[in-house]
Formats: sequence, structure tokens, C-alpha cells
Amino acid sequence: MPFMNAGPGVGDYEIEIHRVSGIQTIGVISLSPNHFQLQQDPTLLQLICAAKAIAGDKREEWCPGAPPLDK
Repeated sequence: MPFMNAGPGVGDYEIEIHRVSGIQTIGVISLSPNHFQLQQDPTLLQLICAAKAIAGDKREEWCPGAPPLDK
């Protein structure tokens, strides 16, 4: 299912979790990595960043544990 960008976030993501009962799909629209809830519990960011790493995509500066950007 394609997403329309709804705000100033860093992107839209669709996460699929394969379970015995079927596939659970979680839509993330306009991810805001600096949101206070994601700063308190960065599990969603870690999941997205791990998937990007597996896919060979570049590590985003908002990924937990990412090295600082050279300015």
C-alpha cells in the first residue's frame, strides 16, 4: 500500500512482521525520529535502521548509535 507523505518527517515505512497466524503490517507515516516518545523508547527507530542496514541502505543520522555527521 503506498503512503502519501503527510508531514515534515523523514519518510514513510511499511513494516511486515511474519507470525504463525499471518503477516502483521504496521504503517509508519511521516516518521519523526526526534519525537519525545521515540527518544524515550527508540525500538521503532532501531527496527527501521536494522532493516535499512540489511537492505544495504545508508545509515541515517537519526539512527540510534549512528556516528555524528561531518560538517
